[in-house]
Amino acid sequence: MKTDLIKKIITAMCIAVIVATFGAMLVGCGEDSLVADIPDNIPNKLLDSEVAPDDVVAATAKVSIVDIVNDTALTNAQKIQKIMSATEQNEITAERFNYFQYKTGSTELSGKSGTLIYQRHRKQNQECKDDTTLKRAINANFGSFELEFVQDAMIRLVYNDAIYRIKGNVADVNYDSATGLLVVSDDAKWDKGKDFGKYESVEWSQNLDETKKTCANWECEGIVSEEGATIKRVEQDGTGDVYYELKFTVDTAVANADSATIARLENDNGGSDMSLGKLEVTAQVWECGLMKFYQTNETWSGKIAWYEGSADSQSYTWYSYTERDNDMSESIAILDTLL
Repeated sequence: MKTDLIKKIITAMCIAVIVATFGAMLVGCGEDSLVADIPDNIPNKLLDSEVAPDDVVAATAKVSIVDIVNDTALTNAQKIQKIMSATEQNEITAERFNYFQYKTGSTELSGKSGTLIYQRHRKQNQECKDDTTLKRAINANFGSFELEFVQDAMIRLVYNDAIYRIKGNVADVNYDSATGLLVVSDDAKWDKGKDFGKYESVEWSQNLDETKKTCANWECEGIVSEEGATIKRVEQDGTGDVYYELKFTVDTAVANADSATIARLENDNGGSDMSLGKLEVTAQVWECGLMKFYQTNETWSGKIAWYEGSADSQSYTWYSYTERDNDMSESIAILDTLL
């Protein structure tokens, strides 16, 4: 949920909207929607999401969370705020990281409905970034206008100090009912996107706007509710590696009164006059201070473009810090066909 990249994504995911003036435009037969059985399992594309960061990567995490956990002067809610802030700061300086995010939910637009699947697979190190997003409507009766709004296939590759936006054809994106994953056909056609080859440094992606995990402003006092806030130390079987599991809810009264949180919510969704209805979070953080996994359950309401809308969404994000999960050769090979 970061900057302009996911504005349209979260707008589309799990949205119930009332369309008035533009109702006549939203017509079509949904011929580009896929029909498939949707499994209950939540898929994870990473190979090493259960592998702790190695010493090289762990050393680049600058903020210790062990000191925060052991600070007896802090409540659990206060500790959680500081830990969540630390994970965002540590991701900025990480030697490398990879994450896979998966979102799914039912959406209704102008009386038509369907399930939307969204995947984001990001790989980044000190020299390159490979950020691929796929969005596809499943079992939907949307018309062509809605499908244009909710579907996409895009690679954003920062390579050799240049940004290469590579646009895919959603017809080449298929849904694998066995795994729950969106997959791109081997013979997919890719085209040059906006600002193809324009100068960009990977350093431009190393900031808090890029690393924030939710719209919540962790610097806002009391934004994590004391009620139900828990921190559990977990030692992995076999490896002995340690992570901390956090479970908490955001205090929506505090969040909605905080201008920074609402600005993030509106920026992430491309909306206005927005308010947060619910934000529940489960996060797992490696002992070195880098994120392992997080899940959010979120509701909000407000204005999106021409629509009065609301959303009820779940997202799941896994992290890995290994070199093999950081392999960008597939996207680089696609780039080579366009140069």
